[in-house]
Amino acid sequence: MTVETYKIGKNILENLTSGMYTDSKFIYREYVQNSADAIDLAIQQNIVDKQNAKILININPQLRIITIEDNATGISQVDAVSLLDNVADSMKDKNINKGFRGIGRLGGLAYCKKLVFETSAYGEDIKTIMTWDADLLHKILNDPKDKSDAASVIDRIVNLKTESEKSNEHYFKVSLVDVKESNNNLLDKDLIREYLSQVAPVDFNKTIFLLSGKIREEMSYHNKTLDTYNVFINNDSIYKTYQNSLIDTNGTCYDKISDIDYREFYNKVGELLAWSWVGISKFDKCIPEKNNPQRCIRLKKSNIQLGNSDTLSFLHKETRGNGYFIGEVHAMHPELIPNARRDYFNNNETLLELEAKLREYFNSLYNLYHLANDQKNAIKKQNEYIQKKQEYEEKSQTGLFVNAEEQQKELKYLEELKNNAEKAKKISENIDKKAEENKILKNVVTFIKKDYGNDLDEIPEIQIEQNQNNKKVYRSNKLNKLNREQRKLISKVYDILNKILDPETAECVKQKIEEEFS
Repeated sequence: MTVETYKIGKNILENLTSGMYTDSKFIYREYVQNSADAIDLAIQQNIVDKQNAKILININPQLRIITIEDNATGISQVDAVSLLDNVADSMKDKNINKGFRGIGRLGGLAYCKKLVFETSAYGEDIKTIMTWDADLLHKILNDPKDKSDAASVIDRIVNLKTESEKSNEHYFKVSLVDVKESNNNLLDKDLIREYLSQVAPVDFNKTIFLLSGKIREEMSYHNKTLDTYNVFINNDSIYKTYQNSLIDTNGTCYDKISDIDYREFYNKVGELLAWSWVGISKFDKCIPEKNNPQRCIRLKKSNIQLGNSDTLSFLHKETRGNGYFIGEVHAMHPELIPNARRDYFNNNETLLELEAKLREYFNSLYNLYHLANDQKNAIKKQNEYIQKKQEYEEKSQTGLFVNAEEQQKELKYLEELKNNAEKAKKISENIDKKAEENKILKNVVTFIKKDYGNDLDEIPEIQIEQNQNNKKVYRSNKLNKLNREQRKLISKVYDILNKILDPETAECVKQKIEEEFS
């Protein structure tokens, strides 16, 4: 048997950097993820405690430099080369660590001219500095005449040096030097802050998301924990983006998260697949993307987001359904393994079981927001009938109808509204019965009735009396400066106005006529 020497071409480096992801912002998630793993280890080794462990991100648009630094274990000098120079050769455990493939740290190569790693381990008086020449890498990759393999390319673009350091220092720092003009979005602090607040393993902001306390209570009761870390961007703390208010496109609050629904999902042998929390509102409408970065139910593993806001939409009965909610699904089973792009999981039987469970749950959420909509419409129809009934009876009493034809037309319309209100009341009563067996639906119904009003005890009949003397009095009769024939003519004019003008303009003209001839 002939032993052949296999060669890994240089293009693998392009695939592992710019070719792997569609969104350049992923580099922040990857480096924060690596820092989180290092902090977990540092806490285990009593190098740092949870409270003082930090991930510091600094963005300098003027100098075009990005740094991500943690005060965790650092890497010892003897391990630095093997850990930082090797590609896709990580020592991490995929069942324990958040990152485990050993490729995420190279992501920055696609977006800057130099990528620099600086690190020092606790107890060592030396730090290691490894510089990757991204500019040279791109020149080599773009040169069709250069047939170098991946290993020789790395040898050419990597520079390693050491410097003295205080022995009590322990850190790992990544620097993207001279970020490319085409990637200015990476230097937008507000954009990156919003991105990290959605994807990074950070805590809730308790002051703006009051229901985070209830989520914590549910987690504690069910013995669940949430991996959270102190992440800062230019010295500002980053929190999850959730808030109680749902904001319309014009910047006003149109609804609020008034409760949360906590669930757990198990496979057929009783193993926990995932747990979730979902925000409950009145479901007035699909949450607008503008002003609501927290919209949709997000997928998380180790409290780090997989994919984007739409990742779980395909499991909903209707795609838009995900947009009615805020919330998170936290995958827990060890066989739910994020894929290389971290936009979903590797396909396996465990994933199919989770999808089936989530699809069943999301179907119940579909029913929830549809029943909420039916309840609101039912109350609106009852309220509309009462309002139109009052208007009709007032016009009858005060003689504001133009003629008998107009009055009969409005009466017929009012009778239709009455029929609709009666049907709506029955719909609402049926929803109330369902709510007695469904705690979440009951809460939603309570929230809706608080804002929209309760159902009518009964649908009142229409009062058809014309006035105090029970005589037919129409609008033109008030024109006491005109004789009977002239009033009849004005009545016809009123009728024409109703047919050719919008109601507001027609009413304005009628009032002018009445001011003139009353």
